[in-house]
Amino acid sequence: MSDSSSPPAPFHRGQEKLINSDEAKEDKLINILAEQLEQLRADKIELQNAPKAESNIPVRRLGRPRSSRAAPQNKKPNDMNRKDRVAVQVGGDTTRDPSTEVMLDNINLRRESERLRHVNELLRHENGQLRHENGRLRKELADLEQYFSRENKQLRRKLANLDSRENEQLRKKLADIERDYTRVSRLNDCFREELIHHGNRLGQPVSDLFRMHSPMDEFTGSSTSPRHFDGVPIPPPLARSQDRFQDGWEGRVVSQKNSGHPASRPSGFMLGPELLSSFPSRMEAQIKMAIPNVSARSSGPTADALQVPSN
Repeated sequence: MSDSSSPPAPFHRGQEKLINSDEAKEDKLINILAEQLEQLRADKIELQNAPKAESNIPVRRLGRPRSSRAAPQNKKPNDMNRKDRVAVQVGGDTTRDPSTEVMLDNINLRRESERLRHVNELLRHENGQLRHENGRLRKELADLEQYFSRENKQLRRKLANLDSRENEQLRKKLADIERDYTRVSRLNDCFREELIHHGNRLGQPVSDLFRMHSPMDEFTGSSTSPRHFDGVPIPPPLARSQDRFQDGWEGRVVSQKNSGHPASRPSGFMLGPELLSSFPSRMEAQIKMAIPNVSARSSGPTADALQVPSN
């Protein structure tokens, strides 16, 4: 349905063809009636002039020589007008009567006038029907335009609502992913600082083991410290765990000195089972709490979650 808000083009073309055909019929009928009216006016003028010409016929007859009266009656001149030689046959006798000729012409004229009047009435009736049909079609066209405009507005409103809902859902999912990433990054930074601190205390090199920037810094160009968001839990410092770790390591060294064996430090900063057992339980709890959330949310929105609900 193309911005759509108007009826299809074939409907407009059909309406235009119908209106053009009706107008052509009206013009044709008007031309025919005009021609017939002109013919009737000419006949009327001719009939008005006919009595004058007929009144001059007896004068011309009286002025003719007697020799012309003796001519045979069956001899007919070829140059005489049709209306000057109308023959009325009564009981087998043929006579010329100008009044009868005028009467017959008047009768024929009345009949033709009645016929034309009847045709005119028919044309008026047909013209009224065509106008009524034209008005009905225009009304239907206006109703269709209103319907299509109303449907177009409703469709635009629905599309706008769907777009806003989808954008809101995507924003929420993006905010959740950013929160998860920030929490994991902070936990990672805390663990890294703990490992670096313990490595420095043990005298082990840590420059080759860790990098002090996150992978996202290569794309964003930001500093190593992550962005702060509202509602993101910040893990507390692990000073108590460091003391426990230090006490455990010093106790291990003292026990080895008393037993006569030198305390050997792990090479390459590889933590053994004894060192791992000295880590606080709080760190393990934080790792266990962070890993399920990361695995559940870092996979990104699924197709079912991003599906727009249908109204």
